[in-house]
Amino acid sequence: MTDRTVKSDEDPANATTSFKDGLTIVKKINGDDANDAPGVTVEPGADMNVTYEVTNTGNRPVYNVTVADKITSEGDKAVEGITASDEAKAAKLNPNETVTFSATVKAPAANGTLHTDLAQAHGVPPVLGTPDVPGPADGPKVESNEDPANATTSFKDGLTIVKKI
Repeated sequence: MTDRTVKSDEDPANATTSFKDGLTIVKKINGDDANDAPGVTVEPGADMNVTYEVTNTGNRPVYNVTVADKITSEGDKAVEGITASDEAKAAKLNPNETVTFSATVKAPAANGTLHTDLAQAHGVPPVLGTPDVPGPADGPKVESNEDPANATTSFKDGLTIVKKI
């Protein structure tokens, strides 16, 4: 029997996948995605429950995810005490996963006052070529869109009279 195998030169092929990093944030006050003023109505001086839903829209993990929020109606005052509901997810947020952060913010004390704040999520991409290793803290960052939220304190007209004789 004759061997009819045809041999050719080797022709190697290489492919490189591209990475995409991305975060989105949706901020809510008392469960309302109040992007536009006047936003949700709250009682003057009441605690407002603020949630931040952060989603990895990229195709590789984002590490050490945090949220920064500033109250623009109070001179960019930083919101303190923002915590993650799942610390492990905030440490490594895989593609298409969402982690929720929360904070409590006091509503303005005056009647009819608009409260506006602006939040953004931040994270660190992995080391190039090693998706299971976070990049350095002082290296490139992954940042979300900035998402506003608005609340307006209700009006409570009233008059108290004290009569003394």
